[in-house]
Order: sequence, then structure tokens, then C-alpha cells
Amino acid sequence: MAEASNIFFILGCCGSIQTRPAFNVRRSGRYPYCLIHYIHSGTMQVDYEGEHYTVHSGESFLLPAYSTHRYYAHHSVHVTWAEFYGVNSQNVFENVIAQNGPVINPQASTSLLQDLEALLQVNKDPYRTSLTLFRLLMNLMETIQLRPATKTALQDAIQYIQTHLAEKLDTETLAGLCGYSNSYFSRLFHRTYGMTVSQYILQQRLECAKRLLEQPEQSISQIAEAAGFSDSSHFIKLFRKTYGETPNVFRRHLSMYLGQS
Repeated sequence: MAEASNIFFILGCCGSIQTRPAFNVRRSGRYPYCLIHYIHSGTMQVDYEGEHYTVHSGESFLLPAYSTHRYYAHHSVHVTWAEFYGVNSQNVFENVIAQNGPVINPQASTSLLQDLEALLQVNKDPYRTSLTLFRLLMNLMETIQLRPATKTALQDAIQYIQTHLAEKLDTETLAGLCGYSNSYFSRLFHRTYGMTVSQYILQQRLECAKRLLEQPEQSISQIAEAAGFSDSSHFIKLFRKTYGETPNVFRRHLSMYLGQS
């Protein structure tokens, strides 16, 4: 039997199960293990640090030791998980969550799943278990180190918005373009641009409409459609709320200004 003092990481337990319906785990901050869960199928709900997250199939989520949290599912979920503690594991989890959020995107989760599956094979051997947990932590740190600068990482979504304003835009599509979960993408976007995704899209649609109003041959309904508004009355209402005048009045003022120029 290996002495715990000679092992860097200690595995509490691990497994791969199909949860029961109405699965619910709630902890108040005394649980000493770091937790990682990979979702094979189904959807898990996570409450952590006052925020709510939805974790989909193919994603993972992390919860550091001694944290107040809850994770639950309304329906049965297939999950592979591990709980452990050891040298700097708490710091790694907290640093990853601080930069990435607790939900790990599918691309990064693939390597984490491989480590979790390896734990299922070696968990009776404390030394190999410790080595596997070390590799898991290194993979977590690598996902952060390889993450591009924030605005660069969001450029695919920004470019997509600019070229698809006339179409229906949703956070799930935009987050997928950047390789992020919906919840992390939304928080990162707000932190970077100082507004929500929907506020940014509305801003860009209104700016697009202002440019189109320079073209006198286009009707208000045509401009509303081209800028991605559901109907012209909704467009007029939002335009007036934002700029203090209707599109027609704005166009008239613009025409007078251009004529004077």
C-alpha cells in the first residue's frame, strides 16, 4: 500500500453512470474535493458563485473544493466524473474557472474525457492514479494557455454578426463559432464589449439601418428587413427610442445635411 504522503494527488472516487431522474447534489462549502464531470448525454444544470450554467452533451464542468455549489438534472444524464485533491489542484481549478468559467467546451473536454476514462482503469493503483490526475490538470492548464486573446477569440462571432444581420442570430451559433459554451461566451462578450450579445446585435442593426437611410430609393420596410428587424413598426419604435426621431425624420434631416454639403 502506497503512503499518502508520497503521492501528489489523491482520488476520492470516480465513475461513469446514468443518473436517476431528478438528480440533485447541493454542497455548502465544506466538501474537500475538486470535482470534474463530463456529460455524455443529457443536460446538467450547475449553480456556482451566484451564477447558473447549463452544461450540454460533450461539455465538462469543474467545481473547486470547498465551494458552495449545486448540480442537478431534471432528467437522467450519462456522466463520467472524478473527485480528488492534491498539490495545487485547488489553485488550478480556480484559475481555470476565473478565465474560462466552470463549463469547458467540447473541444477541450475531449482530452479531459480521455483522462477520466484512464482513471477508471488505474484507480486501484495510487501512483498511476496520481500521474493521470497530474496529466488531467496539465490539460486543463493548456486549454487556458492556448486560448487566444479575448477580442481575437471573439472576432469570428463579430464577423458573423456583421455579415448576417438580415438573418436570425442566436447566442448558441455565435458561441459555437468561437468554440465556447453559451454561458461563457455571453459573459466573455459582455466583459469585452460592455454590453450583452443582443444589445450588440441591436446596435449593429440600427447602425446598418442608418447607412441604408442614405439611399432614398429604399423604403422603410425594405430597410427594416435588410437590417434584420422582424417588421417595420418594430424597427421604427426601436429607432425612435435610440435616436430620438423616426427613420423618416432622420432621413429628411440627413438629406438636408447632404444637400447643404
